[in-house]
Amino acid sequence: MNNSLLDNQRKAYSENFSKYGATPLGTYQNNLETQYLRFERLIKNLRKDLENTRIHDIGSGTCDFHRFLLENNINHEYHGTEIVQEMIDFSLSVYPDIKLYNRDLLSVSDEMYDFNVLSGTLNISHDLDKKAWKEYSYNLVEKMFALSSKGIAFNFLSSYNTFTKEDLVYFDPREFLNFCIKKLSRFVIIDQCYPLYEATCTVFKKQFIRSVYKEKAFDKYFIH
Repeated sequence: MNNSLLDNQRKAYSENFSKYGATPLGTYQNNLETQYLRFERLIKNLRKDLENTRIHDIGSGTCDFHRFLLENNINHEYHGTEIVQEMIDFSLSVYPDIKLYNRDLLSVSDEMYDFNVLSGTLNISHDLDKKAWKEYSYNLVEKMFALSSKGIAFNFLSSYNTFTKEDLVYFDPREFLNFCIKKLSRFVIIDQCYPLYEATCTVFKKQFIRSVYKEKAFDKYFIH
């Protein structure tokens, strides 16, 4: 199932990249302003902990998130997973020191990063059955969390909006919140307080939150 699903995505993104190149449109972004706003919200609750961390970007495209971190003077070790080889080749020509992988992340089991992030990757189904794409999306988020030592951040198009488009996939933020709390961790933040028709979700590992709240007064909250 994953192979046909990813082949569909690979074909659509590859054709779009061939048409628009290394521009926001080349990765289905409207413009640089909204793309950077997404990145700002993505790191909003991670920022003070990002310095000198190992970051893995799922659906890394042309590694614009890496560029954003560099422009904001955030030192980091950047890894990315991308299924369009042309995007990988372009990105490595610009950033030869980063590490990129062409693969289905669900097949990975022996890697660990401080933070896994994802921006825009869940938005477009490209004629795929939306139910199948949503199932894959939830599995992808669960895998991101399994490969993180500190936490994850990802965004998705929200079902609470005033605009919809047939080829886009919208998620109910309540369902994602419920999924994260039941499957991943109770330490969850849902942020929909910005102009775009989307939400950003941040989920932290229990042991990371414990390292932040070290005082004895918080002991009882980490027993279970």
